[in-house]
Parts: sequence; structure tokens; C-alpha cells
Amino acid sequence: HVYCSFVRARLLAIFLLTPSIFLPAVAEVIEINPVEVTATRMEQKLSDAIPAISVITKEEIVRSNAGDISELLAGHAGIEFARNGGIGAPISIYMRGSGSTQTMVLVDGIPFSSQDATGGSSPIYMIPLNQIDRIEIMRGNAAAVYGSGAMGGVINLITTSKDVRGFNPSASITYGRYNSTRASTGFDGGDDDIRYSFSVAHNQSKGFEAISSAKYNSTTGCANYTGCINPSPNGYQQNSLRGSITKIIDSQNSIGIKLFHSGGKSSFDNYYASATTELWENKARTQIAQFYTKNKITSDWISNFSIAHSQNDTKTLTNGAFNTLYGRYITDHEVLSWSNRYALTSDQSLSFGYEKDSSKLGSESIDYLGANASVKLKAIKSRAYIGLLSSYGKVSTQLNLSHDMLPGASNTNTYLIGAGYLINSNLKATVANSTAAAAPTLGQLYDPSSGGNSALKPEYAKTNELGLQYSNDSTFARAVIFDTSYRSLIAAGSTAVSNAYFAAQGVKQYENVNSSHNTGFEAQLKKRISNIQMNLNLTHQSPVNQGAVVVQNKAMNFGNFDLNYSFNEKFDTGFGVQSTSSRITTSPASVKTYTSGYSVFRLHSSYKFDDGLRGVVSIDNAFNKNYYQIYGYNTPGRGIYATLQYQPK
Repeated sequence: HVYCSFVRARLLAIFLLTPSIFLPAVAEVIEINPVEVTATRMEQKLSDAIPAISVITKEEIVRSNAGDISELLAGHAGIEFARNGGIGAPISIYMRGSGSTQTMVLVDGIPFSSQDATGGSSPIYMIPLNQIDRIEIMRGNAAAVYGSGAMGGVINLITTSKDVRGFNPSASITYGRYNSTRASTGFDGGDDDIRYSFSVAHNQSKGFEAISSAKYNSTTGCANYTGCINPSPNGYQQNSLRGSITKIIDSQNSIGIKLFHSGGKSSFDNYYASATTELWENKARTQIAQFYTKNKITSDWISNFSIAHSQNDTKTLTNGAFNTLYGRYITDHEVLSWSNRYALTSDQSLSFGYEKDSSKLGSESIDYLGANASVKLKAIKSRAYIGLLSSYGKVSTQLNLSHDMLPGASNTNTYLIGAGYLINSNLKATVANSTAAAAPTLGQLYDPSSGGNSALKPEYAKTNELGLQYSNDSTFARAVIFDTSYRSLIAAGSTAVSNAYFAAQGVKQYENVNSSHNTGFEAQLKKRISNIQMNLNLTHQSPVNQGAVVVQNKAMNFGNFDLNYSFNEKFDTGFGVQSTSSRITTSPASVKTYTSGYSVFRLHSSYKFDDGLRGVVSIDNAFNKNYYQIYGYNTPGRGIYATLQYQPK
């Protein structure tokens, strides 16, 4: 074993260092301070933002060679993920200690959250990385900017942001452990009159055993419907396509459409199956369509209008057949948006608009007695908002106000007030105070099978934060101290639901009963030193429920570090590490269990050939660490993944 460890260490060293013998050192330039639009819904440099913002560029996505969004963002400042299996399994997102329903996920600004009773697993797993151009993240209360649901923050997935001419094809293929394949191809381009972009992708993996059958299978068989795990690996397959076309009417006006479709199946282990031979699968589909106009009404006034529809459709299959007991859930959002930016002066910009989200939840299921338990629900929420971005010499300010009209005749007002002060040309202090509200999901309001209660009120949060930022041409660093209080949180209460059947099953109504609190510290660093690029993210937090009970699925400490060395304009190599401390999670047997912390290392190298070809090789979990994100659910072992990408300049 000592000899094997020595050999592995030498191989890793060769992987990282050998090219330095042959290649001269010329650093590759990576943008440190990109433009972002998420903090204010207006374009500004990252260093000008007052809220805590992160931007992940296409270059960072490609270099990481990550399998999905949770792998890419693991350990990122303020963000935690939980996934009960491998890639393709549903993902729960926790930002700054908030609940899994309290982070707003957008695709090109369009919400597509689940409206079922739990809402705990985001459909973000249906958006493959090879369809994403960049990711912008706003941490903390963002309801005044984006409306109900943005209590923990916002993750904005931008599928295309290119403004190119001509015809530009691209393609990429990845192969790695577990017979994992990720392939995509597409093209974009245009001229002075029209812009277009189109791509298709196919991802699949044989996967691994999500729950260890040797550890969890009952010694008495499956008679009690517990401890009955299929020992086969749990794989997935997913197909997606994306397209957009924009017509340039003139220099002041344009119209366009965007389309996105993703569908696939993922296998999972069911602890409560009736036989170890049963094959359990989730079949899911996500569709998004948008029509939009962009109009420059005057030299100072830009107005955008959008009509969008998103749908998430998930159902459970057992041995290939629809399982009526576990059911099917379909969430639809029809979103009308009118947004405006008006330049009052060269130092003041006003944003204002109106949004209306008509959401529907449909389910198909049969209860244990054979009765129809399906539901068809709908609700409308709308809001009017206004924001002011100002600069007064060394002082910058941001003010956002939102009036939300939510289901159940609940109206809420939220705000964000922030300021920045330039201590010198590089150093800036920031302060912000914000409130947020999150409306109950349709399932929480009206689905009796899960505890629906039509009397539920919104959840509320209030955050104070202080920040210190340093930026120049080669450095962006920011540290933030935050304090957030949550109240009227939705949880199962002590009163049985009114439906007699589900009441007999012990289902309790949801109630606004809980409160929680989180204080913490976040740090992020992007640094370029000659040929070396570094990314660092650190988070320390203390999330507790009422009575100082530690919040489930939340670690006190987590972070990541990535170092990349460019030997010349063609070759770079590096390593990354993602770490998290211990936390409480729920095992496959539904037992709250202490889950140890862990550190996982990744090695990566990239080489740019001529004619737009690029090769990327990564070794994930390089030291083959055995760890759990959720106790009892296995995670990927060490794997080598190789990518060949074609992207002509």
C-alpha cells in the first residue's frame, strides 16, 4: 500500500509538472472583474455591485470539467448542495442557511421553480453545464429585486450572452468513469439584421450504487418494505436543446425568442421498495419558451418586455411503468415582465417595472386505498418594483422597493438599502439592509396529501451585512459579515389535515410555526499573479432554528480553492479542493444522522491545439475519498474525465 501511494503521488506530480520542462511561460489573461446584471437588473462591473455577487464565466466552466452545476459550485461562498446519488439525481440548494425552497433559480431571467408541497429539490439538475454560458449568483435577500422566492438568494443561469457575427460552429465531447459521456454541438452567429444561437446536448452515465445494499438491506427480506435496495448502479441519461433568434429592427429596437428543452431519466434507490429487483426511476422534462422585445424609447430610457412559459414535469417509474402511488407532478409558470431602465443623470439610474407569474400545479396519483388523489391548482402572484442606483463621488447607493401581491390575499413590501464607500481607488466598504418574503408553494397551500393549508402566510426574512472589497486589474477580493433572521417559516404543525384519509395516515397541516437565525462570514478571492490564477471561497456560519437547534443539511464551515498555472497561451494545469465540515443529514432510513466533514481534491489540465481544438483532462476525487453529502448516499469515487472541445475563434 505504501508503494502504491508513492506511485500515485508521483503520477499526480507528473500530471501537474511535466509540461514545464518543455513549454515557455506566458500567462493566459482571465477576466477578473466581469460585467454582471443580477445585482440590480442593470449592467455594472462586479466591483461596482453593493450586494454580494459572484460570476462564473464560460472559461471557468470549461476548465473545471465539472459534471453538473452542483459539482461546479461546490464550496462556493454561501452555497451548499445536497444530492442523494450521482449526477442526474435531484439537487437541494441552501444559500446562507436558508431552506431549499428559498433560493430563486432563473434561466435567462425566467423562474422555473417547483410548486409541489415540498419544493425541496430544485429542477436545476435539468440544466446541463454544456448549455450554460455563464452563471451569476446574488447571495442574501433579493426579494426587492426579484420578488417572492428570492429569500436566500438568486442563481441566474445564462444560456447565451454572445453578440457575434458570421457562422460559428462548436462541439464538445467528454468521456470518463462510470461510462460517463457528455456531448454537445451547436452554432451561433448573425449579421447586422439578425442574431442566432442553437445547440443540442446528450449526457449519460452508467452511474454507481446510490445506497449501499450491503450496508442497508434488511436481513429479514423485504416483508416490511424497509431495507430493500436494488444493488444495480444508478445511472441517468438526458437530452437537451437550446435555441434563440433575435431580429434587429433598427439601432433602437429588437425582438427575439428563446427556447430550451431538457428531458431524461435517472435511476434511484428506494429504501422502501418491495423487492431488491425493482428498478426505480425519475422521468423528468423541463421546457422554457420566451418572446421578448428590447426598445430604446429615448436616449435615456430602455424598456424591455417579455412573455415566458416554463414547465417542469416529473414522474416516478417502477420497472418502467408509471407508479401511481408516487405520482406525477407538473409545474407551469407563465410570466409577464415589463422592465425599464431610465438614466436620470450620468450618476443616477432608475429601474422600474411590473411582473406577473401565473403558476399551476397538476398532480396524478392514487392513494393506498385506490382513490384518486390528484390535484389541479393555480395561483397568481404579481409585483411592481422600483430601484435607484446612484453615485456621489466616493459614495454609491442602491435602493430597491417591491410591492408583491401573493396568493391567499397576502400583500407584502420588501426593500434593499445599500451603500458603498471608496476608501481609496481600490478599497471599498459596503453596508446593506434588506427584507424578503417567500410565498407558500401551491402544494403547501392546497395539497392535502402533504399537509396543504390554505391559511398559510408568507415566510419572512431580514438581513444586515457589512462588506470590505479590494479590486484592481489582477485582484478581486471581498469579505462579508451577514446576520439573517427568518420568521413564520412553514413546517408541519400538530393539527391533522381536513382530508379524513390523509389525516388517518398521520399527515399534519403545514403551519407558519418556525423561526431561525444565521450569522456568518463569507470571503471570495480571484487573483492573478503573473501566470498563476487563484480562486478562493470561504464560508463560516451558525444556522440555528428556534431553541438553538442546529439546522439540518447545513455545515458551519465550507469552501473551495482552485489554483491554475498557465505555461503559455496553449497549456495550463492546476488543482482544486472543496471542503465542508460536519452536519446533520437524514439517512435512507429517515434517521437524522451526524455526517462527517470531508475534503475532495481535483486535478485538471487543458491544452489548446490549433484550429480551435482544446483538450481538457481532469481527475475528480483524486485521492478517492469516501464521503457522504447526505448520510448513506454514496458519492463518486476517483475518476478520470477527458474532454475534446471545438470552438474556433
